[in-house]
Amino acid sequence: MKRLFLALVITSLVSVASATDYNYLTLENTDGNMVSLPISGLTLTFNNGNLVANDGTVLPLSSLLKMYFTETSGISSISTTADSPSGIYTLSGILVSSLSLDASLPSLPKGIYIVKQPSGNTQKIHIR
Repeated sequence: MKRLFLALVITSLVSVASATDYNYLTLENTDGNMVSLPISGLTLTFNNGNLVANDGTVLPLSSLLKMYFTETSGISSISTTADSPSGIYTLSGILVSSLSLDASLPSLPKGIYIVKQPSGNTQKIHIR
């Protein structure tokens, strides 16, 4: 029943989204992790209690809190030096690393993060 309801919600959201020009579908888990998927060519299926995107993203339905459409990722581009110290935060503002970006990348789980440089510049990164 939950799958049917979720499928109906996704279908209705996709039909509403086609009326406006959204670029991303953002999925939020109960643990606060968020994953943004580009809408262009996006296909979602359900398999063994999981939501599966055509890019390989797999999310358990039991941990899916909400999903919504967004127009942009928010930050266009900022150059950073890999060895400068960074503050890496979740979208909810939780500090997950204060190491350099290069040192932190291998240990970060999938999701979207904000990287704050000592110069005050910020960058949004998406780990897939």
